Amino acid sequence: MSEIKKNGSSADTDIKKTTTNAVKPVEAVKKAAASVKASVAPKAAEEIKKPAAEVKKAAAEVKSEVKKAAAATKATAAAAKKRTAARKPAVKKAAAPKMNSAVYIQFNDLNISSEGLVTRVKEIWAERGNKEADLKDVKVYVNVAESKAYYVVNEDIFGEFDL
Repeated sequence: MSEIKKNGSSADTDIKKTTTNAVKPVEAVKKAAASVKASVAPKAAEEIKKPAAEVKKAAAEVKSEVKKAAAATKATAAAAKKRTAARKPAVKKAAAPKMNSAVYIQFNDLNISSEGLVTRVKEIWAERGNKEADLKDVKVYVNVAESKAYYVVNEDIFGEFDL
């Protein structure tokens, strides 16, 4: 390359000087950026930690309040249970004694009890091959003039027998 002289210096020399002069400010900027980063980074980390610490503190307070509310609810439930238990009568009412009853039909030489009539219907039911457990409802009608009893089983099976 041919050297061109300008004001007594070569172009290569001018380029080298310009490059050297340009590198110095870049290095200065890099050093300034590093020092700013070094001074700002701990402060930024500290600023980030502040909200996190506040959130943790708030969470701890909320957790404490929830525990207090749960304890209060348990205490209220226990008190309500005690009040309910206190309202219940201590002694249960005794069941009414079972009453015994019997019906007898007397006509001429006949003496028939209501239990005897129902027993006879159960016997007829069993003779027909049915189970006594299948009996749900038994109604017996006595006609003393005819000396007959008429019955209805489970509201749909009819029959009669002599007294």
